[in-house]
Amino acid sequence: MVSTQNNDTDLSKKALFTPLYPDLKRIAQCHMRQETLGHTLQPTALINEAYMRLMAKEEDRVYNNQKHFLCVASEVMRRILIDSARSKKSQKRGGNFKKVELNEDTQSTPDKDYDLLAINEALAKMDKIYPKKAEVIKLRFFGGLTVDEIAETLNISKATTNNYWNFGKSWLYREMEK
Repeated sequence: MVSTQNNDTDLSKKALFTPLYPDLKRIAQCHMRQETLGHTLQPTALINEAYMRLMAKEEDRVYNNQKHFLCVASEVMRRILIDSARSKKSQKRGGNFKKVELNEDTQSTPDKDYDLLAINEALAKMDKIYPKKAEVIKLRFFGGLTVDEIAETLNISKATTNNYWNFGKSWLYREMEK
């Protein structure tokens, strides 16, 4: 087991973070692909924010292995983006913005922030009903892990991982259609 306690045999969060930076960058890029084109947060900034939040957490957190650490980091990144989307949504509903009249020439584009919030809400509901399937969705969709990596991380077969992934996608799609 890899622990974040500072002793001679265990690795600290900082010791895990540095060698896994390329993997964290890949995960951050995967998260950012889900965002709108004009999103101001870049993958490096997302990693830095995740680092700050991870370092602020309890010091005695134990990680089973590097993949476990990456899963936790991916979840932290997802929460950062959800918080950002909520903030933007609240600003759009009155924050410090002024109302602007739109004319017919104004083009609008779909706002992925709302999709991200809808996905998060549906995923939270799924997590209560089907926690293992929700974990597969989080790791695949938000974490960018492959089926093989998810199967290894969750200690389930590849076939089960694929079944959970397919079920989860269908369930979320149906839930978001309501």
